[in-house]
Amino acid sequence: MPKRPSVLTWIIAFKAFKAIILTAVGVALLTLRHVDPVAVVFRFALAFHLPLTSRVLDRLLTSLSRLTFTRASSTAPA
Repeated sequence: MPKRPSVLTWIIAFKAFKAIILTAVGVALLTLRHVDPVAVVFRFALAFHLPLTSRVLDRLLTSLSRLTFTRASSTAPA
């Protein structure tokens, strides 16, 4: 009779999975930091055949189009 995995094994597996996913998201965000976020989401929606008339997609694109890059004057090199 095979031994069932303990709760600790499931917790370790979940934490490892979460670490892998967060690392992948971090790397993706670093590589896409100089790309237009609206274009990236739009290409993603087209690639996965998401409905472009979706209210959720419209809200996401609207919020991404309002993003701006700002520089703090105190951190700018003199």
